[in-house]
Amino acid sequence: MRFPALAVCLCIGPALYAQPVLHKFPSVLDGQPRFELEYEPEPMASPKAAPGKPWPFDRKITARVLTEQGPRTRFNVYIEQGLPKSELDRGVLAARFLLRLYDFNVSWLRLDHSPLYGGGSIDVYLCASGQPGGEHQFTVDTTATDSSRRPRKSSVIFIYRIGELHDQLEFARELAHEYGHATLPPFRIDGGPEEWVSGDVGERLYLNWIQDLLLSEAADSADVLSVTPSQLAAYANKRVLPAMEKVALEGPNWSLIKTGGQEGYSSFLGLVSWCAQVLPRKVLSRALVLAPNQNAISFRTSLSEAVDESPGFRPTIPQTYKGRGVWIPTGSAKIAGGAVLQQRENWTKVTGADELWVAPSASRGS
Repeated sequence: MRFPALAVCLCIGPALYAQPVLHKFPSVLDGQPRFELEYEPEPMASPKAAPGKPWPFDRKITARVLTEQGPRTRFNVYIEQGLPKSELDRGVLAARFLLRLYDFNVSWLRLDHSPLYGGGSIDVYLCASGQPGGEHQFTVDTTATDSSRRPRKSSVIFIYRIGELHDQLEFARELAHEYGHATLPPFRIDGGPEEWVSGDVGERLYLNWIQDLLLSEAADSADVLSVTPSQLAAYANKRVLPAMEKVALEGPNWSLIKTGGQEGYSSFLGLVSWCAQVLPRKVLSRALVLAPNQNAISFRTSLSEAVDESPGFRPTIPQTYKGRGVWIPTGSAKIAGGAVLQQRENWTKVTGADELWVAPSASRGS
């Protein structure tokens, strides 16, 4: 099902600047009315200060999820004072994009924002200043208070030099990356490009799912910052598929992940990307949250546990691997259909993807 483009929020003309804008729109995953955006087109009389930053922010877009208990704010997007009025349009699109990522988390990964930070709301600052790139912080916002009137613990995302960020794919990638840091279970890999790998995991998961929605025409360009399927395919070919294919054809390299460094970091990203391809999302979600600690090697245990919990599933093998031997996580489960070529450390190399079924072990729970 396709939904109308964000006509109200994108057509910001003189008439609309005279009054606040409230726009409601459905989920692209199930079509249910679930979200709303609200913003004042004119600058706030009292600009907002960002935690730890000297810059004032005078425009705000509030993004909410609609629940049976009423609207719940999930993002506040702030725009730095002095940026041109056109950046308000980009802020609106960024808020809508973030709600799509939130929908992935809640509907597919069963992960909501922690109420410990901002009552479940993430503050996003689009900055004219700073070093190009993005950053996520769990911090204290001394300009806001919690229900006990104490400075509020906050989860904040900064996107710097927004006026110079003209590549919409890079804008989407930055937001997806920092949102991964903000919401996905944290995994650490020693000596990697970043201390925590959750940002890189997030951008790979979210951008892949966005590409699927665009190709199926379930999402509109307004949902995804006008990023195109061809841009997302180029991103995947460069950043995702090489490491993922290595896991698909050779199996996971746990010793490399344990050793860490650039190669271990890349290997872990390939592992999670491949699991996201072949596993039901419920199993992937359980594997992420069941990890006993924050070391990436703990995903080895939680992945097997998640597969063993499953009532059974048919792996989703991409068409490019049909007829080839690929490795899939099977835990202690049994394989029905297809052909088993090799087994190793709770993974199985198989062919015949169309007939495969991963069935629970008969001894489970005995």
